[in-house]
Amino acid sequence: MTDVLVPKHLAQRLLSWHSSMYDPIYAVGSSGLAERRVPVDLLKTVVEKIDTYSKSEAYKDSHAELREIFFEMKGILGEIEDKELRESIARGMARTIWALAWADEAEQQEGGPSLSGCDITSVAPNTPESVYRTCDDALTQFLETNELNLREFYDENKGRGCYRSTDFSPSEFGHELALIFAGYGGDFSLREYKQPYIENYYYSFVDEWIAE
Repeated sequence: MTDVLVPKHLAQRLLSWHSSMYDPIYAVGSSGLAERRVPVDLLKTVVEKIDTYSKSEAYKDSHAELREIFFEMKGILGEIEDKELRESIARGMARTIWALAWADEAEQQEGGPSLSGCDITSVAPNTPESVYRTCDDALTQFLETNELNLREFYDENKGRGCYRSTDFSPSEFGHELALIFAGYGGDFSLREYKQPYIENYYYSFVDEWIAE
């Protein structure tokens, strides 16, 4: 792998974290929006910066967003370690569940944002940690109920997408699991397994409306 294409939804989220037009984060984000590939080494530099931000006390209020971005970029590079697999999948699930819940509530808000044509995962506010905990608990329930090993389950199912030619990254796999567990149906079926249900009701996660 010499260069990679960063998805637009991820590029859009990255652009809120650059310090200047000379920042590698800006280079990767703007290239992604323009559908231009970037060198792997440049993406790795950005991964390291986002990882540093995610561990900084100065950005503690944005921890969830930074971890989501970090794991999605590592997934693009194919560098998710076994110890990181669970958090990567669970955070991918959480971002999807939160975006769905927020978008549903936005439609009910007077004067709420127009989401037509938007990728809601890139425009929804930061994911509350309560959503991550809910998804992590659902993942635990799913694995224990079906007596599954997460690494084996992921490796066996990451290539099951009906509408794509490449394997799901862990974050993308979490996105698909979230759709399935919330009753939307994903890009593949898990009918052979007992599944938990995640209710994506906005006020299950926060007490008040968060506009973005």
